[in-house]
Amino acid sequence: MHDCVLCKLVEAKFTYMLKKILLVVAIGAVAGGATGYYLWNKERESNENRKPNLRIDAVVLAQEFAADEAKANEKYLNKIIEVSGTITETEKGQDGHMMIVLGNTDLSVQCAMGDTGVNLSKGQTVAVKGSCTGNGLMGVSLSDCYIVK
Repeated sequence: MHDCVLCKLVEAKFTYMLKKILLVVAIGAVAGGATGYYLWNKERESNENRKPNLRIDAVVLAQEFAADEAKANEKYLNKIIEVSGTITETEKGQDGHMMIVLGNTDLSVQCAMGDTGVNLSKGQTVAVKGSCTGNGLMGVSLSDCYIVK
């Protein structure tokens, strides 16, 4: 190590800058964490009282996704859609919410119900509205769905 004044001055300046940089990074990390926590826990607007952007039959919706997924995503993704069809499957999740499948054995729309108090059965014809989340393994998916009355 050098004992010269210039070396000590450079080292002190470097240490000062390093502390400033670490302080800015720490403040940024805390602010980012707080923003993420807020957004994750933010109350989301339910689809129950929202108006659907469009209405469509479950099989027709599934056919559009099967024919051209990119085009169907442009048209339906993240939009509130009212879908009607016959229930081919029902399942109650661990959270108490029901999952229903509308359509037929080849073309289907999976609807994650937003209301725990819904009582639906296979073979029933219903209309639901929910947010289109795209094409999944089991067909087109809708989340936060509610029965249209």
